[in-house]
Amino acid sequence: MTPSTKTKPEIDLLRTQAFKASAEGRQQEARRLLENAIEISTRLGEQPDCEVLGDLAAMAVQDGELLRAIALSRKVLALQPQHDMSQFTLALCLAGVGLHADALRLHEELAAGERGERFAHQNPELAKMTLAEVTRLRAISTGAQPAAAH
Repeated sequence: MTPSTKTKPEIDLLRTQAFKASAEGRQQEARRLLENAIEISTRLGEQPDCEVLGDLAAMAVQDGELLRAIALSRKVLALQPQHDMSQFTLALCLAGVGLHADALRLHEELAAGERGERFAHQNPELAKMTLAEVTRLRAISTGAQPAAAH
């Protein structure tokens, strides 16, 4: 469910302000703006905006808060199971905390079929990373040494 038409412009404005603050190195302010957007939705009894939750997850990754990023990404995927960016973030974070099998499954899903084609078209660099992670995580699961990155 997305925010109502009434709150969508307000949430979009907060996201824009958060991106600007982040680009200017004001990470705490950016996070606070995104958290305000979620608070608005919650106060109105709406589901949080998936893009805002995904933005917070990405910020958590940048801050090294992998467990927070995992929780936020899972919230997004519970609301929108085909949210590619949140699945990508979740897979990277799971690998980062040593849950390689779960990370591999998520990366494989993201790279497969029509979804994989769409993801590669929309996010070519991230799609390359996903394929590299599939190779790396498969090597880990079989005990083989992955090839060195170039």
